[in-house]
Amino acid sequence: MGNQEVTEKVAEAEVRSGQEARLPEHTVYPNKIKMLIQGAAMGLMAGVGLAFLFQYFDNKLHTVAEVESVIGLPVLASLSVMEFKGKEDDPEVDKTEQAWTSRPDGWSPEILFQEGKSKSHYAEMFRVLRTSISLLGPVDKRKITLITSALPSEGKTLVAVNLAVAMAQQGLRTLLIDFDLRKPSVHKMFGVTKDDRPGLAELLVGTAQPSEVVRTETGQPNLSLILVGNIPPNPGELLESSRLDEWLKRFRADYDHIIMDTAPLLPVPDTRILAPLADNRCLIVRAESTPRGAVLRAVNTLKSSGVHPEGIVFNGYVEKRFLIGANYSYGYYRYGRYNYGYGKYKYGYGSYGSVYGESDPEDED
Repeated sequence: MGNQEVTEKVAEAEVRSGQEARLPEHTVYPNKIKMLIQGAAMGLMAGVGLAFLFQYFDNKLHTVAEVESVIGLPVLASLSVMEFKGKEDDPEVDKTEQAWTSRPDGWSPEILFQEGKSKSHYAEMFRVLRTSISLLGPVDKRKITLITSALPSEGKTLVAVNLAVAMAQQGLRTLLIDFDLRKPSVHKMFGVTKDDRPGLAELLVGTAQPSEVVRTETGQPNLSLILVGNIPPNPGELLESSRLDEWLKRFRADYDHIIMDTAPLLPVPDTRILAPLADNRCLIVRAESTPRGAVLRAVNTLKSSGVHPEGIVFNGYVEKRFLIGANYSYGYYRYGRYNYGYGKYKYGYGSYGSVYGESDPEDED
């Protein structure tokens, strides 16, 4: 049989299909369900990874329990963020007292022991601090309390002033001294001028006597003030004067308690000079702001000066339900925020860097 004949017979054969091709009922690729599962798993893993990353690089302090664990010092009091709205319908205003706006002439609304606020939970936090300090030891050996912080803007003056007023209201003859000779602020809290009369600077120089510098007209019985006076050009040298120790010994005899509002520890050396002269040293730490390393370095700075801080005042935390207990707090209150912050986290930065104008070689790593 020739090739031509085979080809013709193949052409004549019938071609029958065994099964018709069918289109798929579902999309083979991409698989949406599989992609959703993979995306959710990857998102969860990325979220957990970021959370661990943020936790690793987080150098702030958030709760009282964390402060005590990291710093190794007891917390004398925890102070929540405070709001000062001045409204009569504010739930923090005692209805049996006048509105928050009613206060002694010039007093800042941040002074809590005044009409409308003295029974608020804010004032109660400072009563806790007052009690904590009174329990540190015998009264006659614990007469001078120094208030300081690692960095500026942590609430030193707020704490010092309210603590002084709280002690005065308890009947204690209290003297509040503004020892921040570079950037004083106690006078602003009481609405007076710091240099309208001789102050601490003139007392230490020897050009004024206590009768000229002690202010008894403060708006609070049992409370006296010594303001800075004219800011001196050499604060560090002035604090090393032998007159300081002499006057403090005299004030010990005249008053039941003395509170020193001092400069921050790390930017300038002033507080290191004062720390050995005090009986109680309280370190203010602002929640969510003060770097852990700065607090630890401040503690070590005090230790290198031959003294040890008695405890921490944890200031400015935001009260939240899930943190009640972790901050030793009274309960859930309204939210608020302080309207100032640090700027750059470095020792000697911001307003203190420009005002103080000097640094300590020990602080320059």
